[in-house]
Amino acid sequence: MRDLEAILAALRVDRRASFVGWSTGVQVALEAFARLHGRARSLVLVNGAAGRPLSALAPFPFAPAAI
Repeated sequence: MRDLEAILAALRVDRRASFVGWSTGVQVALEAFARLHGRARSLVLVNGAAGRPLSALAPFPFAPAAI
């Protein structure tokens, strides 16, 4: 979320914004909605996966960084 907050600050978005997510971006948009209280004006969620889609990576060494 720090990256998203930095982007919003760099673009001088000081009002509520619409968050659009496609595929894994749906998870990002939902996290933004949950963590950036009051910043979301609307959500557009397209073709997202249910649950925790990255949990299937668990057998791989880099998984803890991705989950």
